[in-house]
Amino acid sequence: MVMLLAFLLLLYYGAGNIHCSRVNYGNITDMLSLLDFKAATNDPTDALRSWNRSVHYCNRYPGRVAALQLPGKSLSGEITPSLGNLTFLKILDLSSNGFSGQLTPLNQLHELVILDLSTNSFQGIIPDSLTNCSNLKLLNLSSNGFSGQLTPLNQLRELVDLALRNNSFQGIIPDSLMNCSNLQVMDLSRNMLAGPIPTKIGSLYNLIGMDLSKNNLTGVIPPSIGNATHLQTLVLQENGLGGSIPDMFGKLSDMIGFSVGANSLSGRIPPSVFNLTSLQTLGLYANKLQGELPLDKCHPP
Repeated sequence: MVMLLAFLLLLYYGAGNIHCSRVNYGNITDMLSLLDFKAATNDPTDALRSWNRSVHYCNRYPGRVAALQLPGKSLSGEITPSLGNLTFLKILDLSSNGFSGQLTPLNQLHELVILDLSTNSFQGIIPDSLTNCSNLKLLNLSSNGFSGQLTPLNQLRELVDLALRNNSFQGIIPDSLMNCSNLQVMDLSRNMLAGPIPTKIGSLYNLIGMDLSKNNLTGVIPPSIGNATHLQTLVLQENGLGGSIPDMFGKLSDMIGFSVGANSLSGRIPPSVFNLTSLQTLGLYANKLQGELPLDKCHPP
C-alpha cells in the first residue's frame, strides 16, 4: 500500500534518477559514491549512461544528493557500501530490479525517509545498522529473500508504512515493534513468522491496515486490537490461530475488510461483525466457527 507521504515526497523531489538538496556547496564524495555504484551495477539498458565526471551530479542546483530513484531499470548486482556515503539522502528507491546479495550497511543515512528495495533478490538478515536510519517513515523490502528476525526494526519509531511481505523472515513478531506508534500500514504476510500476535497490538492506535496472512502464527486474536479504532483492513488468514473471534468489532466502525480464513478458530461469530456498515469483505472459511450468517444484516459494497 503506497502512502500519501511517499507521493508527496516524490512530487517534491521529482521522478528522475538523481535530485539534490538545497545546500550551497557540493561534495565530491557524493559523485564518487554514485560512480562506484554505477561501476558495480549491471546496466543492460544504459539507464546510468549519463553518470560521469563531466556532468555535475546535482544538475538542478549545487548541493548534496537527496533522492536516488531507479525503479524498474533492469539493474542488477550487489549494492556497494559507498552508497552509504550519500549522507543527505532522503529517498532511496531501487525497487523492481535484480539487485542481490546482502543489504549493505546504511548506518550513515540518518536523513533517509523512504527506503524501497522491493521486488529484487536480496538475501540475508536486516543489518542492525539500519536502526541508525531513525527518520525512516516508509520501509518496503517486499518480495525478496530476506530472512532472520525482525528485532532490528524496533528502533525505527518514525515508521508509518512497513512492508515486508513475501520474504523468509522467521521468529516472533517482537513486542518492541509495538513501540512504533506512528505505524499506519504493517504488511508482514507470506513469511515464516511464528508465535502469537503481540498482545500490545492495540497500542498501534494509528493503524489503518494490517496483513499477517500466510505465516505460522499461533495463539489467539488479541482483544486489544479493538483499540486500533482506525483499522480498515485486518487480514490474518492461513495461520494457526485458535480460540474465538473476540467481540471487539463494535469499536472498529471503519472496518472494510476482515479475513481470518484457514485458521483453527472456534466458537460463535460475534454479532458485532454484522453491525459494521462499511464492511465489504468478510473471510471466515475453513475454521470451526458456529452459527449462521444473518444475511439480512449484510450490506452490499
